[in-house]
Amino acid sequence: MTKRKNKTDNQEEIGKILRNHREDLEYSSRIEFIQATVDMGLLEEDWISEKSLSNIEIGYNIPSLRTLKKLSIALQIDLMDLISEIIDYI
Repeated sequence: MTKRKNKTDNQEEIGKILRNHREDLEYSSRIEFIQATVDMGLLEEDWISEKSLSNIEIGYNIPSLRTLKKLSIALQIDLMDLISEIIDYI
């Protein structure tokens, strides 16, 4: 994951897309979302920290492809659909 000093509109929009998908699953808190993913057996215990997810959702960090894949699993969205949604915005 790459941390940027200055947020760009694209970074913020990627974060909004991911946050909206998380909220669509009715997880209001990030920690609840992370734990539910583990509880369902979708990903391992330490797949992402709450701080990392927060930084992605507010646009400070850009997720790596590996992290984006894990997020797609957690969000129950096909990776290519998620990438297409992000590309359509950019």
